[in-house]
Amino acid sequence: MRLTFRLIILAAGACSSVLGFAQDLNRRITYSSPAAPIAKVLADLTTAGGVLLRTGTQAKGDILCVRFEAVTLREAMDKIAESLDAEWKDSEGGFLLTRTATAELKAKREEIAARAKVLGASIKKLSEDVEQTPTLTETEAQKVVEESRRQMESLMRGARAGGGGGMTQTVRGLRQMGQSQPGGRAIVRILSEMPIQSLAELGPGTRTVFSTRPTAMQEPMPGGASRIIDKYLDEQRTVEKLAGTGPLGVSTGDVAMLMQGGPSRERLQTGRPGKTLLVVTRNEMMDGLQCQITVYDAQTGDAMTSGFLVLTPDPPTESTAKADAEKPIPISDLSKQFSKLVGGASGGLVAATASFVALADGGSTGIEVFGAPLGAPAANKPTELTADWRERILNPDKFEPLSTVPSDIYLGLAKMKERNLVAAFPDSCLLPTARRVAQGDIRPTEAFAKGRESWKLDITETDGWIVIRPAERHTAREQQVDRPALGTLLKALAANGRLTLDELATYALTAEAINPLNGIDFFYMRILDPATADRQFSSVFQGNRQMLQFYGLLGSSQKTSLGAGRPLPLAGLSQRQRDLVHSMVYHSMDGPRVDIPTGPPAPRGQNQGPQQRVARTNLQSERTEALPTGVPTSGFLNLRIESETAVLATDANGSGGQYLTAEALGRQRAMASNPQFAALFPDSGRFDRFRLARQTTYRFRFDFTRSVTLNRNLVDARVDPNSQAVAYEDLPRDFRREAEAQASRVRAFVPGQSADPPPPRP
Repeated sequence: MRLTFRLIILAAGACSSVLGFAQDLNRRITYSSPAAPIAKVLADLTTAGGVLLRTGTQAKGDILCVRFEAVTLREAMDKIAESLDAEWKDSEGGFLLTRTATAELKAKREEIAARAKVLGASIKKLSEDVEQTPTLTETEAQKVVEESRRQMESLMRGARAGGGGGMTQTVRGLRQMGQSQPGGRAIVRILSEMPIQSLAELGPGTRTVFSTRPTAMQEPMPGGASRIIDKYLDEQRTVEKLAGTGPLGVSTGDVAMLMQGGPSRERLQTGRPGKTLLVVTRNEMMDGLQCQITVYDAQTGDAMTSGFLVLTPDPPTESTAKADAEKPIPISDLSKQFSKLVGGASGGLVAATASFVALADGGSTGIEVFGAPLGAPAANKPTELTADWRERILNPDKFEPLSTVPSDIYLGLAKMKERNLVAAFPDSCLLPTARRVAQGDIRPTEAFAKGRESWKLDITETDGWIVIRPAERHTAREQQVDRPALGTLLKALAANGRLTLDELATYALTAEAINPLNGIDFFYMRILDPATADRQFSSVFQGNRQMLQFYGLLGSSQKTSLGAGRPLPLAGLSQRQRDLVHSMVYHSMDGPRVDIPTGPPAPRGQNQGPQQRVARTNLQSERTEALPTGVPTSGFLNLRIESETAVLATDANGSGGQYLTAEALGRQRAMASNPQFAALFPDSGRFDRFRLARQTTYRFRFDFTRSVTLNRNLVDARVDPNSQAVAYEDLPRDFRREAEAQASRVRAFVPGQSADPPPPRP
């Protein structure tokens, strides 16, 4: 009996997730804190529990919100470790909270598995819809043709009319239409035969090419792809036969190629199918996948036909039927003030290009199409802040952003339900929760439902506890904003009214990934200076983040060599720099330029070389075809630095500054004189004070081969400290002359343009 009793004691000790003496960890504590750095929470618990608790390097950036009511220190430590994928280790008379590489890998695998489950369900549903009509008869094809025409006419009306609302509806219509097109149907069939794991593993900002004859940089199509492609071509011929030509002179049966200014429909009828590519992209603005299938001519390599599909996973849904009978969760005045700031500074980033697949389903996403905001118009002026709120915004390392709305919601929820709480919120939940609180009362049932559906929270409620973790823990940690680094950036902006290229590059290196829609950093910058956030900082979100990081990693000798006009061999780049170049080449929305010969070389003795063209609809223009074995190390990086006079343009109050060259200012003035485009570009007519500045453009060119190059531009601007803000008419004559020349060129191409303004004053 004595031996049995000792074994039971040993087993109980082994089951504990916290190593230590029982008498040290059974002390009961009561402690509550809104979201705060883990180091602060552990310091407070050390005082409350009498046991030294510290955090290791891996978890030092974690943010935690807790509510403990008479729980043992052991219970509190166990729940903290659970919420952070961490574990406790004995360390120097206390305990060290650490997260191992194994735990990180486990979180990533669980995230991929959950994503695979959701994607698999979406693909299965689409497949069932497609197979309800196994073959497009002429009757079904006619419906597709009519819907294509209707949507394209709607798109063109929306573009002519301006504004975001109509464009939003058109975009969603195009998405739905993609599923009924022959190309969309083929994509669904191919996806249904692919291992779902390969799709679920696509992270934000990545691009994968599946091929019938894969290169080293492509993945193979599933075994049944040939049969599906043959059926796709048969259905496409049926649609094109009925479609004729549309308003752009190409087949309206194929919307994807029409959007690209695609080939004539005769090519499909007469060409011989060759290689087929399925490009699957998960950009940083959406959870779903953007898919495009293209069949290329076996002889010429030109695209014969192309189709698209946007796969948007359906979010989970929970009933909120009983929410109306519940008392609302108390929200502090501080959080209500923050919610007002969110509404006042919302507007979203100004997209460099309009992509109808970049929109999320439902509600206002804050994305802008053709410069027109979807939802609330972009705020053009800095938000008016009290001294207290200015201090909070400028110091996110001292005033934790997540300590406001999400903390209020779930601390209030825990108190109402008499539960203990441990919550590790992702940064991405801050703005959505604030927007919801701005709409009115929120009740417990809705807090659970919204958290799981829209705010990407993994919420469990068991044995008197509520434990909250990010539903995508690996992604949340990669996208977490470095609070001290953000504070440094914001203070520089507040002090100087601008950000230097070096400041942007340094900040870009602080995070592995970004959240372009609900990022705390972008939002805080919009509060201080929306013009800088939209025009300057948003380049971090628009495909230039990797280039900023690359620039930030350039050593002094590399910068000196490039600045002197000497090419930098790619073979001499560091591994991190090579990884960034690989990402820009194979994953960015704006990939390398591929020049394809269109004719024989010129006869000997003539100076001109072979004619070249940039062909987006030719197989060789696909980056994984042009560079089939990876980025060659035999290439070079070149830099051309251009410096020109610019102005810092502001409104009459001196706010909303924007750096503009004479050419850019001329374009804006031309747009301002056209009501159609003034609505699309609200900044174009509001500038009336100008200070002289100098704008420097760094034009980087990666030369991989004679025909494949990648261009990236980074811009730096500095105001002349001796200049004063003046009216447009008081700017230097040469500068105004150049601006007016550009404005005239723009007006010549813009229909319905108003009469030219009076000539500039000499």
